[in-house]
Amino acid sequence: AEQNKHLAYQNQEYLNLANELGGLKIDLAKARINGLKEDKILAQMDSLNKKMTLILKKMGFTNNDLNPIFDCNICNDEGILSNGEYCNCFKQRLAKKLNDINGVLEEIEFKDCDKQPENLIDKLEKICVSFPNLKFNKIILSGASGVGKTRMAQAITNYFIKKDFVALFISSARLNQDFLNYHLASIDEKQGILEPLLTSDLLVIDDLGAEPKLKNVTNEYLLYLINSRNQKDKLTIFTTNLTHFCNLTI
Repeated sequence: AEQNKHLAYQNQEYLNLANELGGLKIDLAKARINGLKEDKILAQMDSLNKKMTLILKKMGFTNNDLNPIFDCNICNDEGILSNGEYCNCFKQRLAKKLNDINGVLEEIEFKDCDKQPENLIDKLEKICVSFPNLKFNKIILSGASGVGKTRMAQAITNYFIKKDFVALFISSARLNQDFLNYHLASIDEKQGILEPLLTSDLLVIDDLGAEPKLKNVTNEYLLYLINSRNQKDKLTIFTTNLTHFCNLTI
């Protein structure tokens, strides 16, 4: 769009009209501030716009060719907001990239969890629909291996993604590796490693308890992660074979 605008302004007639239009915009603003009539100014602006459109047409352009089209109108595709925080569009793309890297999230929907009790699936769907207006921020899917905990958690994750929430699905083993990377990283590198896990709307940790326990890493950073997400009121879901994990189960 900037390149097209640059080419258009090389046309002297178009440039003169653009400058004249800019002056009329200032006149219009003054008229509105002073409560004066603006009909004449608007008519002049309309006439100039029509002339400029004709010149662009001769050059092979339209007015839209001079205006950038953004995928995200919140950050104009920059990924960062004026307050320095990452835009949600950036977080979503980052989450998708991380899910692809993790390589464990399948295209599972609730209809694919037909082996589960219907009342359980209904309950999970209602939770998804109600988000973010929930009275809790943790769900634990516990049970023996092979009962379908992972498929249900994947269905929830995919639902969130389709609703444009930032959702991450990660195995406990991969999470443990991220903790180790964080532990060994320099101060400058640390923030980027755990930030997606800390800030995502939904984080699913699959098969918790199956990961190897690393001294000063596994338990310590897991507690840090859970506590940080609790403070931000972010939803975290665990699947586990452990029957003594805690008494908070769905």
